[in-house]
Amino acid sequence: MSKQPNKLLSDRVRKAAASVMQKNGGRLSYPELFIEMDILTEKNYLDWRKGRVPFLEGVITCNLSKLARIMTAVRRLAQEQGQDRVVGGKQKCRYSKSGNPHLEEEYRSTYSKRKNKQQVPQARPEAALTPVESHGGAILKVDFITETKLN
Repeated sequence: MSKQPNKLLSDRVRKAAASVMQKNGGRLSYPELFIEMDILTEKNYLDWRKGRVPFLEGVITCNLSKLARIMTAVRRLAQEQGQDRVVGGKQKCRYSKSGNPHLEEEYRSTYSKRKNKQQVPQARPEAALTPVESHGGAILKVDFITETKLN
């Protein structure tokens, strides 16, 4: 069996995800992606949010195996691009017919660009050990020596 259909779907997901992230300041959620991919209409999405539809999967216009491949493509894309996954809080609306908690959590997830973490100075392998008195016992205090570059 050829992997071409998954490749085509992955490319479609990438294109739609890029569009959604551009519109939303670097944030991606599944309902917005499904709308961008034209497998969910705005009307059906609003009906689901207002509780007129019991679960979101019921109004998505693709089968569940394709939906699972889309979600896998999103997770791979997020990993490649170094994005963080944030799971939303409790939701009144149900996403899946099964109500599987892991699946519901994945649907509630949003992906966004990873924030830059502060650079921690790299320590040299040789660290200075200093004895410190604490509660009657000796504890070794480690002072890391950091390199500074002089011009």
